[in-house]
Amino acid sequence: PILTCGTNEPEKRFVHSNVRNSIISPGCVIKGTVENSVLSPGVYVDEQAVVKNSIIMSNTVIGLHSMVDSCIADEDVNIGNFCYVGFGKDSERISDYTLLGKGSSVSSHTAIARGCKVMPFSNPTDALRKVYAGNNYSGQRIQPQFLNSYPSSYGQSRI
Repeated sequence: PILTCGTNEPEKRFVHSNVRNSIISPGCVIKGTVENSVLSPGVYVDEQAVVKNSIIMSNTVIGLHSMVDSCIADEDVNIGNFCYVGFGKDSERISDYTLLGKGSSVSSHTAIARGCKVMPFSNPTDALRKVYAGNNYSGQRIQPQFLNSYPSSYGQSRI
């Protein structure tokens, strides 16, 4: 027999959703589409969001119209609205999965390529500064930079 400890999570809820070939834990609220994925307790998938080929850990929020593909998201991750996490060429290698560290946050309207590794507790503006500077971070680690300014071409001198 397989023994697990019980949780006091409410039942999973599916609201106008589409779930296929997935394992959904108690306490999840699914309003979008989930395919070939595993969702831990307390995951919230907003309306018209799509989660494919991913493992999403506890208390993660996936915002409105966001797409998460081939991603492993640790606990307490927040993915904003209209995000695309894990875009790029399909691959079956585990090294090509996008990794989002515990407590990391992806701001709305952000795209992160397949194979990127976002370090735990990273702020979305940390990654965006690298993009504004013209760096390609496909397959790179994204970690806090704590910079004081955006490039001058964006018209902002201080955050």
